[in-house]
Amino acid sequence: MIFIISGGTGNIGSYLLKRISKPENTLIVLTRKQSKKENKKIYLNWDELPEISKIVNQLKKNEKIVFINLAGENIGQRWSKKTKEKIMKSRVESTEKMVELAKSVGADLFISASAVGYYGDTGEREVEESGPKGNLFLSEVCDMWEKSAKKAAEHGIKTAIARIGVVISREDKFIKYQLLPIIPIVANPFGKGENYISWVHIEDVINCFEFIINERERVFGKGENLIIFNLCSPKPAKAKEIVKELSEHTGRKIIFPVPTFLLSIVMGSDFVKETIKISQRVVPKFLLSKNFEFKYKEIKSAIERTLKE
Repeated sequence: MIFIISGGTGNIGSYLLKRISKPENTLIVLTRKQSKKENKKIYLNWDELPEISKIVNQLKKNEKIVFINLAGENIGQRWSKKTKEKIMKSRVESTEKMVELAKSVGADLFISASAVGYYGDTGEREVEESGPKGNLFLSEVCDMWEKSAKKAAEHGIKTAIARIGVVISREDKFIKYQLLPIIPIVANPFGKGENYISWVHIEDVINCFEFIINERERVFGKGENLIIFNLCSPKPAKAKEIVKELSEHTGRKIIFPVPTFLLSIVMGSDFVKETIKISQRVVPKFLLSKNFEFKYKEIKSAIERTLKE
């Protein structure tokens, strides 16, 4: 199988590459760094996109071609007007380039990331895939991101758009900060922590991608080219539960409340509003209907597994 991946050096991408790096697979990873080759793993700079068609034509021997689109500016930084423009532009433009490339090489499957940020602040309300788009900045980002990816389906390519929750892994910035050895406390930026967080363990993200690839005929309906699904645990957790589990599993009993005003100074008020104070109770109705098995349904087991890595 031939995999063409954008965002391969990010949190999800790095785990994905480890899973699919097998002798029978060829991996082409788009990068902003210098191009290089490592056995059957080819790193190509975005400026060398035309080279991919040549490489695929040389490799293709009735092999399936799968695109996995994960590229996008990191949202975990201080939001300024310029940063927000980069967050939007990076996702839309990279997706458009990937779609055109997928069309040119005759891709069999196009998997594209989106996020549960699509729904905005849902409060206590449980939201499935049919839920309406929110009215926040990240809602607009996800909407434009998805519209770009949908063009692959219009070209007749099987297209799966995953609205991904907060990914629980050791590479997650929030968790990494809690594990700094010089700070024997758990920092709590969530206040009372009554807001819901739609989360997913990194293993379940990768397992889901493999599920979509291996069970494509069952996942897509007859004559269907587009599916959009929530990729998050069936059991969203309240923020205070996540902080509690981190405290228990790290042995750090002191929980330090981080003042909102300080977070706003460091990260910007919009960032705090849309990523820390927001409540999202999103559930994966589509995946459950297709009998996808989540390995980590409870936040307790997800945190425990993550801290053991």
